[in-house]
Amino acid sequence: MVTRAQEATPSAVDVEAIVRAFYEPFNTGDTSVYDTILAEDWVDTPLGPSKQPGRAGFPPAIAQFRGIFPDLQITNDEIIVAGDKAKATVRSTIRATHEGDLFGIPATGQPIAFMAIDIHRLEDGQIVETWHIEDFLSVLIQLGVTFQPAMAAEATPAA
Repeated sequence: MVTRAQEATPSAVDVEAIVRAFYEPFNTGDTSVYDTILAEDWVDTPLGPSKQPGRAGFPPAIAQFRGIFPDLQITNDEIIVAGDKAKATVRSTIRATHEGDLFGIPATGQPIAFMAIDIHRLEDGQIVETWHIEDFLSVLIQLGVTFQPAMAAEATPAA
């Protein structure tokens, strides 16, 4: 006998399809799928600079990211759906060419590749919360950004 709670729980296949759909707008620029797969009050952690919370805040972020990296392609290397079928972890590789201002760094035309890890929590067939981390340090290194440790700058005697 299947209970109502069991009927409402999405299958691992459904969760994987919903989560895969989350990444497609990065590749295409078409964010209309978010009206279906993201809850209106979706929580994105950490929330990026100048990004608005909720579903409505995400399409402008995608447009901004694709403006910096117009040929952006995300490959989902691995998707793990949790046993309770309400969470999925995704390991992705992002490849693109730096064609716009990023963190104050003008376009370099440099191809880049970096990894990201996301955890999505779903309720009622929609993503309600996403936690993510991207390897932006490797992006900066690939773009030729050099770093001077703050301690070295402070310890340098004034002339």
